[in-house]
Amino acid sequence: MSAEDRVINGYVHSHAYSDRLLVKIANAHFDVLSGAIYVDDTLILESLNRRRNISFPSFHKCNFWADNIIIAPRDTHYHWIIEILPRILRASQFSPSATIVASTTLSDTQKQSLEIFDLDIHYCDKRHQPLEVTLATFGLDTGWAHPEDVASLRNKLLVTNNLGSYSLFVSRKLSRRSDASTARLENWAKESGLLLVNCESLSWGEHLELFGKASSISGEHGAGLANLLFSPPGTHLHEFYRRNYANPCFQVLSSVINMNKGESFESDCLEDFLVAYDSSFGS
Repeated sequence: MSAEDRVINGYVHSHAYSDRLLVKIANAHFDVLSGAIYVDDTLILESLNRRRNISFPSFHKCNFWADNIIIAPRDTHYHWIIEILPRILRASQFSPSATIVASTTLSDTQKQSLEIFDLDIHYCDKRHQPLEVTLATFGLDTGWAHPEDVASLRNKLLVTNNLGSYSLFVSRKLSRRSDASTARLENWAKESGLLLVNCESLSWGEHLELFGKASSISGEHGAGLANLLFSPPGTHLHEFYRRNYANPCFQVLSSVINMNKGESFESDCLEDFLVAYDSSFGS
């Protein structure tokens, strides 16, 4: 699959998806915050969705026991719904009696997303040494929406095929990356009659409800655009890039969802758009 970057002229991101594995690892212990699995003092690299600076953990036994566990590590919203949650579902289908061990530091939304699937979940932040750990590996696809993961999660969530009527604008007002440009773009969205959405304040059910009824989603590049995953095929994505950061990950997600619905993605360089909207910008 390939995605052309509309901001950096002539650049095309392409990716050939690799196979992923489902494996059981005996006599392992793990770090629940990162998802890192160890056998003796060897880190199993396939246990990580992203490379982190992880040292060998000391072992502190949890106050519960399970013969087989699946780890639900902490991560950002984008990686949680694109990679972590589908990975947990794949592993639980392989080992239906396994206990999901999740960090207590997961956001409320992430906890809610786990709990709707009727899984056996235990929250803790200490390490544990079960008889087996079930691991659904990422292969080489970290950071990119894998078509099989997208399809399985959408099927599990019963995402409708009927295009909705909501024209959403995903605000970054509550994000730590918010600045004057964010405010100006939000003013444009309000004047354009778009429905402003602050994903940071939504429950899991509200994410599914709002984005499941979308016909178009607009916003700056940011994790909130990953909620396109909950939207019907044919939902249009309009993404605003910063001039110094162009990442086609949401275009790839849009392509996966809208594969049989034709082109459904547009992008603008944020500063250029704002100059056109407000000639005083930057003066």
